[in-house]
Amino acid sequence: MTTNNAINTGKPITVAQGGTGDSSLTAYAVLCGGTTSTGNVQSIASVGTTGQALISNGASALPTFQTIQVPSTWVDQTGTSVTMAVNTGYIADNAALVTLTLPATTSIGDSFEILGKGAGLWEIAQATGQTIHFNNQATTAGTGGSIASVTQYDCITIRCITANTTFVVTNSVGANFTVV
Repeated sequence: MTTNNAINTGKPITVAQGGTGDSSLTAYAVLCGGTTSTGNVQSIASVGTTGQALISNGASALPTFQTIQVPSTWVDQTGTSVTMAVNTGYIADNAALVTLTLPATTSIGDSFEILGKGAGLWEIAQATGQTIHFNNQATTAGTGGSIASVTQYDCITIRCITANTTFVVTNSVGANFTVV
């Protein structure tokens, strides 16, 4: 029986020998699976900053630290229509229907939150080419599509997942929503 009791001489331990193949790693960096059999480990580009979260960038990309966008401004929307601003929350507060239209330009991660207050309910209208996904439903693409409350205090949060065009409901309070 042969035993290999080699002592590491200061060289990186190769992947084949159970190591990373790296001689040093970035302090506090997150390690992820590599893209080749000889590069099994890779670290993400940065360690992020206070308050950021590690966000997936899809199956073929390393995650990155990003600032989570939450509504930083709240608007008591007493009028019946508005084009929404990114990362803004709206309180739909009118006796008539409040139509809140998505802006034509958005970035991945932008969010919008609507809280129902007025008896007239609310509706999120879309710009050209936009779609909102809600569970297994999707709105009709473009200006004909919308999602709307059915009771006075329905609430919804949506987030952009493809710049300018695709949104997903990330949180909702209410029994049902009308998806057109």
